[in-house]
Amino acid sequence: MKRYLLIAIFLLPAFTANSQQPLVGSIQGTIRDQRGAPLSAAAVTATNIDSVEPENHRHYSVTDQRGIFQLVDLAPGRYSIVV
Repeated sequence: MKRYLLIAIFLLPAFTANSQQPLVGSIQGTIRDQRGAPLSAAAVTATNIDSVEPENHRHYSVTDQRGIFQLVDLAPGRYSIVV
């Protein structure tokens, strides 16, 4: 099984002035192989581990040709990232 390096992961909450809108954030990053080359078409899964039912709070993305992925509209919490 190959190992991959996950770099530049940020949780960026999107605060809104209107308190009626939900608090959401995003996770963005770059997946690279052991040699440092971008890994394209890699499946990325983020699971909210703070959720009562984490298996129902998974978000999916696929890296582009530059190895970049983005997950948006995430509820606040801690996330487990699997590539």
